[in-house]
Amino acid sequence: MKEPPVRIFVMGANRWRFEKEWPPKRVKYTPWYLHGNGKANTASGDGSLSPKAPSAEPADKYVYDPANPVPTLGGTTLRVMSAAPSLPNWLLKKIHTLEITDENEYHKTARQKIRAHVFWDPEFLKAKKNLYAEMGRQFGSDTNLKVVGIAFANTHSEDWSVPVKGASRAAWLTAGYTPERFIDAGKQTLDAAMTAFPNSAILLAVGNNPLDTDTLNVPRTVIRYANERYPGRLIVQLNRLAAKSPLPAEANGPWKLLMENRPFVAGQMLWNVSGDSSYRMNKKMPGNPRQILSEAIEKGFAYGMCYIEVYVRDILDPGMRPVLAEASAKMHSS
Repeated sequence: MKEPPVRIFVMGANRWRFEKEWPPKRVKYTPWYLHGNGKANTASGDGSLSPKAPSAEPADKYVYDPANPVPTLGGTTLRVMSAAPSLPNWLLKKIHTLEITDENEYHKTARQKIRAHVFWDPEFLKAKKNLYAEMGRQFGSDTNLKVVGIAFANTHSEDWSVPVKGASRAAWLTAGYTPERFIDAGKQTLDAAMTAFPNSAILLAVGNNPLDTDTLNVPRTVIRYANERYPGRLIVQLNRLAAKSPLPAEANGPWKLLMENRPFVAGQMLWNVSGDSSYRMNKKMPGNPRQILSEAIEKGFAYGMCYIEVYVRDILDPGMRPVLAEASAKMHSS
């Protein structure tokens, strides 16, 4: 049966819907207005959006100083999303998926059953490589594109994630898991990214593989493959940098991978500190957010990280500017 010509994604409901025409005949246009009391220009400001027209409200002001921008290093970056929640329905229908339990308590789907793609599924890898190739045609020759982030073991986002709690372990084994298949998926992903973006460093998120007794065998083997075939182009990243992360002398689990691959290592903050009453970045122990972020950044420098990702909410928080400015200056000087 022929599908209607228009397919839209409904935000909030988080689902796709078909329409016969665009815009739909039943559409109702409603004007919405920006409101604020003079302090709407931060993530925690007083700005709002409402169908009510504004009355007398003070203007928002901000300082634009090209000599003092938001700290950023290394040029343009690109993150390629390829986890099940971001995959189109037409692809999900073609590939092998499995039902697992979301183990991240900070996800909206925490402790719920979710669908995950099988990392080594041939149709999934084919589509992924085609995506990389097309993006490479569009952006691969851009010499300003310094870093491209990818993943090959990710169930929910671009973070390394291989959930095994409850029935999840059995689901992976039923799907045909072997270390060799997992490693091959990583190699294919890296080959496609390295080919598509020849002028960029490739950033790979890593972590433990609890499906094996040697939990570092798969990521370590894939990293070794990339370093031998594409020397100097792989950056190994761990997406759990926090104030209480282990020091290099105490490195365990995937932190060992950073020690083994310095100086081509990077980190992403575990979470934001601004507005987080759970203090996730400090093992849930209350503390000064600015100090917590500073300690996390210092842990990154201790590992010799050449690239550190900070959450946008912290970047937009005026209270974090001194911390970020100091980190920027230190990274520039190293």
